[in-house]
Amino acid sequence: YDLEGKGLITDPHPFSLREYGEPGVTYFAHLDPAISSHNYALVVAHRNIFLNRETKKVDFNLVMDHIKLWTPKEGKPIQIDEVDEYVVDLNRRFHLGLVTYDQWNSQSSIEKLRKAGIPAQKTMFNKGYKIQIYDELYQLAATGKLKLPFHKTLRDEMLNLQRKFMAQGYRIYPKTEGEVRTDDCCDALAGACFNALKTDAT
Repeated sequence: YDLEGKGLITDPHPFSLREYGEPGVTYFAHLDPAISSHNYALVVAHRNIFLNRETKKVDFNLVMDHIKLWTPKEGKPIQIDEVDEYVVDLNRRFHLGLVTYDQWNSQSSIEKLRKAGIPAQKTMFNKGYKIQIYDELYQLAATGKLKLPFHKTLRDEMLNLQRKFMAQGYRIYPKTEGEVRTDDCCDALAGACFNALKTDAT
């Protein structure tokens, strides 16, 4: 998928992962759920608006602010209530404009978040949607607008991500022989960035 070739992993920038959001900034999150086999991943991102000194115009970066990973252990699946409570607490630290889940078994979590006053919805995480969010992620990376503080699992997933073109679009998945065979963090990143791009911040 060549995200490293876009300078995404190595480009220096001043941003770092954070536990608290900045006042007046709206953040967007996406969760890639799992219970027993894959990781359960959460990414929070926001649009950073600034004046581009070269073009003299208002521009933006897309910044990853927070990432959280729950990993199942043998005989001990991930506790969904624990994830829900984490997101509710996260909303006390970040002004969350939207939280999305892929459609897998997430309705009860969405209802719990909505009761806590958090805008939450389910995405149709099918092939068409995945192509759409990864197209946006690729464009952000290619234009130097995506700013990612270092996170080892995310970096390793990106290095082992591949794209296979098909008759209709393409499929993105981890290399079967790769060192890392998950894409949960990448999916959560792509979903959060898509939310930040496509949702009006209020």
